[in-house]
Amino acid sequence: MVLGGGGISKYNQQLFSHIPLNEGHSKNYITCIAEDKARNFWFGTWGGGISKYNNHTFTHFTEKEGLISNSV
Repeated sequence: MVLGGGGISKYNQQLFSHIPLNEGHSKNYITCIAEDKARNFWFGTWGGGISKYNNHTFTHFTEKEGLISNSV
């Protein structure tokens, strides 16, 4: 995976594919990434909170869900 403005680029050993992070409520500018033990990817964004990607869908978390700030 590649970070930055405009979403995520995913490479599957053959091709790159673009995954827009703004599916839902988040911003596209990614500031950090982490993978958990369940192989979910977590993306911190600039102004859009945190997004979890499970290789199929995004779940977004913002100040509404209890974050201290939407900039991570």
